[in-house]
Amino acid sequence: MTLSYKQKIIIKFILILEFLINNQFILPFHMLISVIYKWLYFKSDKKLSKTNFLLDDIKLDFKHYYNLRQTGTALKNMNLVFICDGNRRWFKKNKDSFFNTYSDIKMIGLYKINEMVKYCYLEGCDSASFYVLGIRNLKRGGIVTEMIDYIKNIDVLDLPVKIRFYGNIELLKDEKLVSKIEEIERRSLNSDFNDKSFKVNLFFVYNYSDCDQDVNNKRLYFNDQVDMIIRTSGEKRLSDFLARQVSNGTAVEFIDTYWPDLQLSQLYLLGQKYLLEEVYLN
Repeated sequence: MTLSYKQKIIIKFILILEFLINNQFILPFHMLISVIYKWLYFKSDKKLSKTNFLLDDIKLDFKHYYNLRQTGTALKNMNLVFICDGNRRWFKKNKDSFFNTYSDIKMIGLYKINEMVKYCYLEGCDSASFYVLGIRNLKRGGIVTEMIDYIKNIDVLDLPVKIRFYGNIELLKDEKLVSKIEEIERRSLNSDFNDKSFKVNLFFVYNYSDCDQDVNNKRLYFNDQVDMIIRTSGEKRLSDFLARQVSNGTAVEFIDTYWPDLQLSQLYLLGQKYLLEEVYLN
């Protein structure tokens, strides 16, 4: 197949985007751009606590975020999935840093999920999904226990968007956890100000091999549209995750940045790269 002149130019531009996304020397500039964006558009950027949940600040300023979403175009109608990798390595590297204001790995990762959800919502995404905990990672005792305790103890009020959990949660044999997850999902559906045009999926105690078999089990079987999977930390593998979607053409991006360091401007560039490939190269 012979490429046209326009396609050759597009490929060169895509290579430039890949350089801008992955070059670690450019990361401080991404951080600066992201800080400016949050200052301009995030009504508040309060830290998650041990009792509040994702999107609490969107709920408090729902009209502000909803109005901005109507004009957001950077990720319009996209369905993104994140493999949130690199939390422990980031924490080990930065635990004594002046800029690290979190005392545990769990809250670092959750804060970044909250930030990415808000950006995806503002820029017109249809859904944002996050691979939070794989079944094979259950042996990581301490952090797993902390995550479970966090979910069980949060205060769940009305949530502004639909939230769904996928995974074999029954493996944990914890009725309070199952009850809390069901409450979160129920509250996210019944809120008076729920924006049903956007959904957040959380993959918790999940892997593809075990969970993608029973099409009738809505807790295990995930069959939503996925446009792009983004894995952070530089690891170039899927870790037994959404293999069926990838085999059906879902784009996969491996980036070198650890999950807590992923910046909004990097996600913006990933979105533009995907659109260029879809429009001009596929």
